[in-house]
Amino acid sequence: MSAPDGPDGVTDVHADSPVSDTAGDLTKTADESTQADTAAPERPGTARTVIAAVLAVVLLVAAVVLTRRGIVTDVWPAFLPATDSTSITRYSGSWLSAAAAALLGAGLSLMVVVRGIRGRRTAVGAR
Repeated sequence: MSAPDGPDGVTDVHADSPVSDTAGDLTKTADESTQADTAAPERPGTARTVIAAVLAVVLLVAAVVLTRRGIVTDVWPAFLPATDSTSITRYSGSWLSAAAAALLGAGLSLMVVVRGIRGRRTAVGAR
């Protein structure tokens, strides 16, 4: 840590001096703490990967349902004498926006799945 010895009240800790952790009364050198800080980030676990895969499927199904709800075709009586009926397609922005948000969520969930699979494959290959 530091001591009030310097001109501004703080003294630097050198790499060869032990650093005391007051919370756990652990003593470690500055080299050990930098090695722990530079470790590779954790990859998502198996449970997180499975949950993300299920969530991606659910969100893809929701996106399809929302899209079908947002595009509605109405059939009206014939406006022209030579036709039987007239079809008019309506697009609902709120339903289509919800479908786009569900598709975005599914894409992000798939990224978590791919990261989890690649992380396990790398960990198995490193052994």
